[in-house]
Amino acid sequence: MTRQHRVAATSLCLMFSILALAQGDSSLSPSLIHEIQTQFELDTHARAMQNALTSVGIKDLSENREVLASHNTTFSHKIETKGISNQKSTGRCWMFAGFNTLRPVILKNLEQDSFEFSHIYLQFWDKFEKANTFLENIIASRDRDVLSRKVTFLMKSPCPDGGYWENFADLVNKYGVIPEEVMAETASSESTGQMTNTLDRILRKHAGMMLDGYHKDKSVSHMRAKKKQALAEVYRVLVLNLGQPPREFTWRHKIKVEKDEDEGE
Repeated sequence: MTRQHRVAATSLCLMFSILALAQGDSSLSPSLIHEIQTQFELDTHARAMQNALTSVGIKDLSENREVLASHNTTFSHKIETKGISNQKSTGRCWMFAGFNTLRPVILKNLEQDSFEFSHIYLQFWDKFEKANTFLENIIASRDRDVLSRKVTFLMKSPCPDGGYWENFADLVNKYGVIPEEVMAETASSESTGQMTNTLDRILRKHAGMMLDGYHKDKSVSHMRAKKKQALAEVYRVLVLNLGQPPREFTWRHKIKVEKDEDEGE
């Protein structure tokens, strides 16, 4: 086929596609487009808005100066964080913020000048809890179409990093906290992208197997048995990336001793 023939064939295909889209009352027909274009008028107000939006952007234009002027940065309660933590390349900001509210209490009670919690310890259990929640949601959605919006939403991000204060409080109440020296950060805990992608693939795989099995035998107990297998695989991946969370530990620390007033320099 010559170049001219290829161009002609492409033009015909494009024309037929447009004609196909123009058929029916529900389509975006040329007549409907013409009607909308005719009704639109770029008057003085619209032209001014167009100039402003294309030059400045809607974010800056929508700024409310009265709200900014009334905003007061003076607060009645101030939290002494006693240091800054680095979440590195992770979505653990909510967890770090939670620990920062606890650190001053530990420093005071243990009479320490510095202290750091093990973020990776709570990160481990957060990922494991999220995996369990995802699989439970799959079981709860077993009678929905796999292409439904809910199931699609669940499959999009089964085990993310993000969270809220409520998640932090629940994790601390259930699993407690430990010092950083007991379970230190790893390469995977400080950059979670690859680990999270791996966990997401594993959970999607098992979710598909659980749903396929249910559609064959309608057995919820069979789904829960498969769920245990999925959690075992998730646990293995977490241990390989983050380490084994301790069941018990011994931790020593020095007590800050006040200098005797009578003691010489």
